[in-house]
Amino acid sequence: MRKFEAQKQIKSRVYSRGVLIALLIVIIFTAKGVFNIYLRNKESATARDETAMKLKDLNDRKDLLNTEISKLNQDDGVDQEIREKFNVIKPGENVVIIVPEEVATTTEEKPSALSKFWHWLW
Repeated sequence: MRKFEAQKQIKSRVYSRGVLIALLIVIIFTAKGVFNIYLRNKESATARDETAMKLKDLNDRKDLLNTEISKLNQDDGVDQEIREKFNVIKPGENVVIIVPEEVATTTEEKPSALSKFWHWLW
């Protein structure tokens, strides 16, 4: 019988209001901590994605610059770059300017009522 009374006392202490309130407070603080960790994780994932895109852009730019450098390491590339930047020619070369052919368009003016009347009179 004493065994049952001891179990009843333990049960009444574990399920008392004070213990339940303390347990509820612990659960609230734990949930708040988990939510803060979730928010930090979300921010970190966004920052990681942005950094990955920046890295990809920088790698593309690096490849482009490497190809330009390899062109400039050759004599033809240097000549071409000088011609483009400074608009120069070598001695003995001539400049040819190609002008696109303009297509003539004609638009007929529709005579107004006043001009029709004027032409009818004269």
